[in-house]
Amino acid sequence: MLLRAQGEVDACTLPTWKHLLGAAAARVTPPGRLVIDLEDLDFMGCRAFAALADEAIRCQRQDIDVHLVSTASIVRRIVAAADLSGLLPVHPSVETASSVR
Repeated sequence: MLLRAQGEVDACTLPTWKHLLGAAAARVTPPGRLVIDLEDLDFMGCRAFAALADEAIRCQRQDIDVHLVSTASIVRRIVAAADLSGLLPVHPSVETASSVR
């Protein structure tokens, strides 16, 4: 399953973001993979990363892996700083995120 995010994920759009994450995860058949493409995001707040981590934990319990796609160094830095690299691996392309084992 691929979810492509666009625009901004801030306090105003956070409820929609959480809903979209949950809806996308619900469409994955375990064992499976949810790839979230962040390439077209202009802004992503800290609470949006927390929502990603929460959804990844729920997915992990259901044998679903969550992988992020972003070439923005800030995404890797935030994921690393929050110690989420094991939970939310970041890949440079959808193809890489979809094929890594």
